[in-house]
Amino acid sequence: MLSLHQIRFLQVARSMLNMFYRWGGDDPSGFDCSGVAVECLKVCGLIPLHSDYSAEALWTKFIDKETPTPDAGCLAFWFDSTGKAIHVAICLDPTYCLTADGGGSHVKTVEDAVKYNAFIKVRRIDHRKTKPQFVNPFT
Repeated sequence: MLSLHQIRFLQVARSMLNMFYRWGGDDPSGFDCSGVAVECLKVCGLIPLHSDYSAEALWTKFIDKETPTPDAGCLAFWFDSTGKAIHVAICLDPTYCLTADGGGSHVKTVEDAVKYNAFIKVRRIDHRKTKPQFVNPFT
């Protein structure tokens, strides 16, 4: 059973669906992957309101809450070949995640987001070539 904090976390995440992706974004003009996760975590009080974290910093913060399988409210992380977390998404259930996808450092405007089909969307957790690792920030 989900806690009230987890329910609110998922409500905020779902409210961001279809917003534009913007590299380094953390406001309604566009969010990147960590911007989405950070905003949702702030709502629940799991990180300070005036903080900012990259995917790698979120992984480091919550690594002690690693879990082998995803569930609603978990964070999914993908890594580069050096082991650095380069992408984070919010698990909606064991199969699907909410992810700021299709962008990269070249997506800095709404026009760029439209051009590259970069927005916050729902995708299967296994949609990327590599397998993610998961943390449950609510445990």
